Amino acid sequence: NASPRGSVGGGGAAEGEALQRRFENERRPMFGRFTSQRLRRFWDPPAWCTAEGHRSEPPGQVEDGVQYVWRVQVNVLTDSDGWQYARSFASGVKWSSAFNPQSFVRRRLHVGRPFLPAAAAHAAAAHAAAVADGDGAFDA
Repeated sequence: NASPRGSVGGGGAAEGEALQRRFENERRPMFGRFTSQRLRRFWDPPAWCTAEGHRSEPPGQVEDGVQYVWRVQVNVLTDSDGWQYARSFASGVKWSSAFNPQSFVRRRLHVGRPFLPAAAAHAAAAHAAAVADGDGAFDA
């Protein structure tokens, strides 16, 4: 099973451990359109997978009791819709932000951030500020 290796940019522990990342994968025939239904079983990653290549569900608003806001990651390494293109999903493949006739697969990264209502976000920010200031009120 090939996994979508390499980074699409951004993300990381500094942004928070609760981020969820899902790759959407598609394949096309020589003269056809991209679709997840063209993915090769046992050869390509599943239509939706984790960054490690493990099968996953499409992004959902609520996962494990946590509400998420999902966005397609768009940057200089992707096209305007967040897609990256390559000849195959093979390990070490070079991904491009532009489609060309030799591009038979594509992927895009969906990043989910936990949704915090305003009151919870304010409390979390106050807690983080207190810890950073050395205020003993929130020390563990």
